[in-house]
Amino acid sequence: MAGFREVRRQLWAVQATAVLLLLFTGLMLNGKAAAGDGGSDGSSSGGVRAKTGLDIIDELPSKHSNNSKRTTTHAHAHALSTHQHQHRNRNQTNTTNSTEQPPKVSGYTYNETRSLQMVQLSGAAYCSGVLGKGVENWDCEVCKKFPGTKATIVSDAGPGLMATNANGFVAFVATDGPHGSIVVSFSGTNPTSLQNWMVNLNFALVDPIEYISAGCEACKVDRGFLTAYLSVRSQVREAVRFYTDAHPLAPIWITGHSLGGALAVHASVDLTIAGYKLQGVYTFGQPRIANTKFSAWYREHIASSFEHFRVTHNRDPVPHLPPDLPLSRMKMIPTAFLGVGDFSHVPVEVFYPGDSGGNFVVCDGSGEDQQCSDSHVLDLQVADHMYYVGFAFAKNTIGCKL
Repeated sequence: MAGFREVRRQLWAVQATAVLLLLFTGLMLNGKAAAGDGGSDGSSSGGVRAKTGLDIIDELPSKHSNNSKRTTTHAHAHALSTHQHQHRNRNQTNTTNSTEQPPKVSGYTYNETRSLQMVQLSGAAYCSGVLGKGVENWDCEVCKKFPGTKATIVSDAGPGLMATNANGFVAFVATDGPHGSIVVSFSGTNPTSLQNWMVNLNFALVDPIEYISAGCEACKVDRGFLTAYLSVRSQVREAVRFYTDAHPLAPIWITGHSLGGALAVHASVDLTIAGYKLQGVYTFGQPRIANTKFSAWYREHIASSFEHFRVTHNRDPVPHLPPDLPLSRMKMIPTAFLGVGDFSHVPVEVFYPGDSGGNFVVCDGSGEDQQCSDSHVLDLQVADHMYYVGFAFAKNTIGCKL
């Protein structure tokens, strides 16, 4: 039995590592292409070059360059056409074939304008700390969209193998609303280093003592993601305290892409427990971070007081990791037999089934709506992970290093 569990664990590790290797390869191909481009339109001066997934990303904005109503052309989007229009109105609820109704979504409305702002600020996190430059002087390309912002970098860039490379910033965005806003933003994994994901791929669930003490009974969270957040927690708290003291009326937002989305969820729990009132959390391409008990507690006791939207894009593979186990939830196969934990997403998912700037579906309150990202089992469409709400993370990340 132990041997089978180990084999199963290794199979999942190999599958997830393949996702990351494709991500890394795509970024490098895109970087080489950018170096040899003959112009800003991405065309090469030296003949015809085969397109990579990231070339396709760069072409997407031109398809919808105007602000007219957009439609998706993906086959899955067609199947969900009525579902999309239903969920464009946030007051509508999802319908399922099951007699057991999923948990209701929160009373908050998904705001695409806010989502675009959050995805840009999560992109800016790649220009900070161990990943790039630009945030320290707030002069990176995406930084320029938020003039007058003051930021404090949070990063675990310590020496040796123990460094988690958790990375991001806390900032006061002066132009956001009448009182400005305080934004906590986390980047994803360093595209030139798979260290974070190699640690996190063990899928080990541990007891989060502070969450349990706060009332999250039987909660378990991924060890790697929790460790990464704890490595910068004191920096996050100190920076948030500094900016809230200086701007007491400014609302607090939290955002992150990929691994940064996982850190954003932990930050939202940590700051809520610490007594801060949050305005909202927007994550993009976030992996699963905990078990079903945590997800239910988070929905009912943490995110019930602020808007939380977990944005997913088409066949992005990262939201499928670590794997959930629907068969184990139906008691058909024990999770221990499969060798991994009972992972489950936090709600509320917002699913873009085609162009990431096109139509979207606000999913049910379960976090695992089978008509949304979960309609795909596990895909290797890495390009979808690097393009969210019209923002190209690959181009942004490369720009952060120049």
